[in-house]
Amino acid sequence: MNYQIMENRLASVLQRNRDMDPQHICEVLKGELSPIIRSFIDLEGDIKVRYREEDKRMHFWVEMEALRFRPCGYLPKR
Repeated sequence: MNYQIMENRLASVLQRNRDMDPQHICEVLKGELSPIIRSFIDLEGDIKVRYREEDKRMHFWVEMEALRFRPCGYLPKR
């Protein structure tokens, strides 16, 4: 097995991940989270996903304005 090829590929993947556009990731997260959130909450408007990098860490915020929680059912009291 050629380990040099594997090391080069790993370095390439890591570099590509480091160079990924944070705004694109926010849009992907928004698309993935929106249907899940909407199944529990009636929203006024769209959700917002924000990003900031600080001390080599990524911070994400999900913001939304809710009209009400949707009924989720309940467990009867015993």
